[in-house]
Amino acid sequence: MKLMSMLPFLESEDLKELIEKIRNKEITGVKYTQLYPFLNAKEVDELVDLLVEEGNPREIYSALPFMSDERLSKLHKEIKEGKVEGFKEEALLPFLGTDKIKELVQNLIKNSVESKLDGLDEEISDKIEKVVKNAFDK
Repeated sequence: MKLMSMLPFLESEDLKELIEKIRNKEITGVKYTQLYPFLNAKEVDELVDLLVEEGNPREIYSALPFMSDERLSKLHKEIKEGKVEGFKEEALLPFLGTDKIKELVQNLIKNSVESKLDGLDEEISDKIEKVVKNAFDK
């Protein structure tokens, strides 16, 4: 019998032990990604903490649907701070709330506008920035 077929029947503590064995390379043939459906959100969050710490962004992609909202926000912040190298911020979009997506769009537009405004008169530049900001306040 394969270990994979036993995963749905393992208890929380057994799954945590399995994570440690995978981490220590005592077990091969089972990946973290295969465990996500059998972990609760807190356990997934803890595993994502471990993956971020280890610098393993590839395994994080498949954890996105299983993470808590708090961990998603923390991951987004870590990505913006450069703590998670190699992870594409766009992958978070389906899991972020509308407020966070709106904020991302505002930042993209603001950064785009600011780069184009370099060298323009400061008064004109301030007016354009105000218009862009106000466009999202409605």
